[in-house]
Amino acid sequence: MRIAITGTIGSGKSTVCARLREKGYDVFDCDEVNRFLLEPGNEGYLSVKEVFPECFANEKLNKKKLSAAVFTDEEKRRTLEAIMHPLILKQLKERQDDPLFAEVPLLFEAGWDSYFDWKILVVTD
Repeated sequence: MRIAITGTIGSGKSTVCARLREKGYDVFDCDEVNRFLLEPGNEGYLSVKEVFPECFANEKLNKKKLSAAVFTDEEKRRTLEAIMHPLILKQLKERQDDPLFAEVPLLFEAGWDSYFDWKILVVTD
């Protein structure tokens, strides 16, 4: 069984995932995998460097510069997502956990909702 945990920024997704971990479950964290993929030498790093060379200095990714570029330009954001989302999804699909819990901030935006049997939407006022 595959269960996605999603919600807006600050809604409490990480708190729900922390509780699941306390109960002994492993939780796939898309943001954590994204950070790993962007480390020097990893597949995401190499692909992003090829497409966004202006966001690198001395072989180091300037995450603030990349964020500024993609959050002010819809086409650049879609390009970055087209690079990173398939890499993250590939790692997610390799997981054999049952149940598989995954913290997926952009579940519906990425079109991954059909991959999961259950979706937990975390909301707050």
